[in-house]
Amino acid sequence: FHLRPYANLGLDKSGIPPSPKPSYFINELLSEIPEIEDASKVVRKFWECPTEKAGNNSFPVEEPWISEASVEEVQYQKGNENMSFEDVSQIPASLENISREDMEIVLLGTGSSQPSKYRNVSSIYINLFARGSLLLDCGEGTLGQLKR
Repeated sequence: FHLRPYANLGLDKSGIPPSPKPSYFINELLSEIPEIEDASKVVRKFWECPTEKAGNNSFPVEEPWISEASVEEVQYQKGNENMSFEDVSQIPASLENISREDMEIVLLGTGSSQPSKYRNVSSIYINLFARGSLLLDCGEGTLGQLKR
């Protein structure tokens, strides 16, 4: 029988800060992104409204910066009515003028239903050749899979 301090037994919780209330996170989110409050009202309205009453004209917009209504909002904020939809939705400079021949998408994984000790990871590897590469949604052991 050995007497050990609580810290060694895993029972000492003095170093764990108290968990904040959900209102703290909500207020922080609203201060950083004020548009989220309007989006939550739209989602609540869509959730509470049955599909028969919603009509065919209403549909949720997953990415509001792509919709035509958001173009009008950007024009209003910048004070430029001559701005077109193409001016607002610009792609990053590193992805301009890239065709299918300029990049390669490799889905990494075993394709097997039986997990393995070394090959049970999956990820998406985007090779942009001379411009670099991206490794998306990678899990533990992905680097070892790339080296094999």
